[in-house]
Amino acid sequence: MPAPFADHAPTTFVGALTAALAADARVEGLWLEGDDDSIQWPPYERLDLHFAVPEPSLESLRTDLESLFSTAGGTTEFSCQQAPLQGYAGHARLPDGTQVTWRLERTSQIAKVPRRAVNVLIDRSNGLLVPALSFE
Repeated sequence: MPAPFADHAPTTFVGALTAALAADARVEGLWLEGDDDSIQWPPYERLDLHFAVPEPSLESLRTDLESLFSTAGGTTEFSCQQAPLQGYAGHARLPDGTQVTWRLERTSQIAKVPRRAVNVLIDRSNGLLVPALSFE
């Protein structure tokens, strides 16, 4: 029996990226953000990925991120720029044309950014990440 949404590139990408980062200790948290609860269930139509990364690991993950995205499903474009205080941010495009926005956030800054809706994919904080995601 085929996996649900196996032919839906954004959902497949999120699943592959989450699986690739599940054993990567540099990532303390990974979540999708959105304006409403539609980001809670696949198929994912809009990808706004956020990574919680401790300061010592920020630069190495930034260096590896394009490769991680390629391994998870490929990208036809990838950009990265420094985001003051928080870390890095950028955009990518999946081969099917889906836009991906992403942000590497310093773990220490997570609670300082208001959020509307999140879908936590990885949480290595022993339950501290979710309360830190301050909802508007």
